[in-house]
Amino acid sequence: MNCSQFNCYLNLCPLLDMKLNEWVEIIFYVLSLIVFFITYIQYRNSIKVRKSEVVANLYEKFYENEGIKYIRNWIDEDNNDAKKFQEKIKEADALEENGRYLKNFDYMVADYLNFFLLITNMVRLKQVEVEDVLNLNKYYLKQLYLSDYLNEYMKKYDYQVLLKFLNDNKDKIIK
Repeated sequence: MNCSQFNCYLNLCPLLDMKLNEWVEIIFYVLSLIVFFITYIQYRNSIKVRKSEVVANLYEKFYENEGIKYIRNWIDEDNNDAKKFQEKIKEADALEENGRYLKNFDYMVADYLNFFLLITNMVRLKQVEVEDVLNLNKYYLKQLYLSDYLNEYMKKYDYQVLLKFLNDNKDKIIK
């Protein structure tokens, strides 16, 4: 058996008979596939990095904003006591931050709820995962879900998207 018979025996004859432009075309397609997969992997990695940046930014907004800090402290103390709530309103209206008065308590509550509304919309748009939100704010989501005052406020001021998010995820939040 000579060399050409051996090649034909292995079904290499069609490959050996191919012209240079056909080989170039095959190499082009193979390289295109490789570039596609590399690009896809880089894209997925950049999405992960971007989501991490978003979560870090949310952390910063939630834990460093003075108005939100004030509401967090109020929630940590007792978020269902009406008498304490009235005291907090008077106290908040009298607080001073860097030479200017803090917004009144009602506006701070709105800012607090708007933060969670932002997160809810980001989850809906798949910019962050529910698990990331829970890892960052599970305690405060639970308090938000359990607070009679905050639930009434959300109903009164039409925070339906946030209420739906809380109800849809209540098993994960309460757990």
